[in-house]
Amino acid sequence: TLAPIPWASLNNNQLPLGVLDPDAWLTATTWTVGSVVEVAVNLLMFVPIGVFAALVLRGAWCWIAPVLLSAGIEIAQIAHPDRISDPRDLVINTSGALLGVLIVRMARRPAVTPSSLA
Repeated sequence: TLAPIPWASLNNNQLPLGVLDPDAWLTATTWTVGSVVEVAVNLLMFVPIGVFAALVLRGAWCWIAPVLLSAGIEIAQIAHPDRISDPRDLVINTSGALLGVLIVRMARRPAVTPSSLA
């Protein structure tokens, strides 16, 4: 993400095109390096974005907009030498946002009662 983390990445191993570079998606370290805490924080940080999208946007846009936002953030980081554009972050952030959309969609579904099954 671009913010709110105020420190520079100490280990900038980003390929020149970041998430736009196919090799970034195929490198084993992309998917095997990183802590469980980092994954959890990235996932949970984007859940509210998905919730907001589901409450404000209609139709497919509530699913598309969070994906575009996450991709936009990762692409924007390519130009910043102190940030890393990481495919893993894109996948996890997008998953968190889509989880937020799913939570709202499930909460809005009509309850299934025994009388409605008959």
